[in-house]
Amino acid sequence: LSVTYGSNTNAGTASASASFAGDANHTGSSDSTTFTIDKAPSTTTVTCPATVVYTGSPITPCSAAVTGAGGLSQTLSVTYGSNTGVGTASAAASYAGDANHLSSSNSTTFGITKATLLVSANSLSKTIGAANPPLTYTITGFLGTDTAASSVTGSPSLSTTATTGSPVGSYPISIAAGTLASVNYQFTLVGATLTVYYRFDGFLQPINDTAHSQTCGATCPISIFKAGSTIPVKFELKRSDGSIVPANAPPTFTGPVKGGKTTDPVDESAYTELPTPGSSFSLNGGQYQYNWSTKGLQAGYYYRIGAVLDDGTVQYVYIGLR
Repeated sequence: LSVTYGSNTNAGTASASASFAGDANHTGSSDSTTFTIDKAPSTTTVTCPATVVYTGSPITPCSAAVTGAGGLSQTLSVTYGSNTGVGTASAAASYAGDANHLSSSNSTTFGITKATLLVSANSLSKTIGAANPPLTYTITGFLGTDTAASSVTGSPSLSTTATTGSPVGSYPISIAAGTLASVNYQFTLVGATLTVYYRFDGFLQPINDTAHSQTCGATCPISIFKAGSTIPVKFELKRSDGSIVPANAPPTFTGPVKGGKTTDPVDESAYTELPTPGSSFSLNGGQYQYNWSTKGLQAGYYYRIGAVLDDGTVQYVYIGLR
C-alpha cells in the first residue's frame, strides 16, 4: 500500500497513514501512526587569518557562517577578545538554532604581530673646529592614538666618526637599537649624516657683503662697479673660533648670473688687477681672491657671482655694473 504523510517536512510530529479499500474477498481496512522529526544539526565555522599586523585599533579580520540541512547557509557576527594589542586574539560565533536546526558555535584564534616604527637619526651640521652637536633621532609610524610616550621605552644609541678636529666633509651618524623596546612595535633603524662646514663670514671689501646671498632688486644695498672693470672677489674660510683654515681644494668662481636692472651710480673704486685665469681662487695671506673681469657684460644690471667651496656649499653675492 502507499503511505500518506502529514507534517513530515519540519521538525515535530509527523503522521503516516494507509488504507485498503477491500476486494471481493476482503473487507476494507486502514491504519495510521506518528513519528518524530528531530531538529537537524547546524555547523558554525569561524575563519581567521593566521596573523595580522598591529594597527593601533581593534582588529576584526574574521568571518563566520552557519550551514545545515535544508539549505541553511547564513553569515554570523563575530565576537572578539584581546584583539587590539600584539599577542593571541580570539574570535567566536554562535548560532542560536531555529525551528529545524540545533544551535552550534565555534571559536578560533589568530596572532597579532608587531607593526614597524622608523627610527631615524637626524642629519646635523657643525662648523669646522666645533664640538659635535648632540646626536638626535626621530621616530615615525605610530598608529592610532599611539605616541612615543605611550608606546616606546628606552632610546637608541647614536654615534659618529666625526670629532672636534675633523676636516670639512660628511661623516656617518650610526644608529643601533640601544635600549629601545615596545610591546606593539618593532624598529627599523636609519642612519644619517653629520656635515662639517667652513665658517664663512661673508665677502670682503671692496664688495659690500650686505648683498650676500640675497635675491637682489632695485633697493638691494650692494656695491656698484664700473662695467668692464676687474673686481677683486675676496673671502676667508674659518674655524668655529675664527681662526683661518685653508680649504682642502681651491674654491672655484661661479657666475655671473644676470639679474634685474639698476640705475644706482658707481660707488666703488676702479681696480687694475689682472683678471684671474681659469676659475680657481688663489690663497694669499689667508684670503682667497679671484679677480673677476666684467668685460663684455651689459651695464645697468645686477649680477650674481659666487664661490663654490669643497664643503659642498656655494656662497653667493650680488654686485651691480654701471
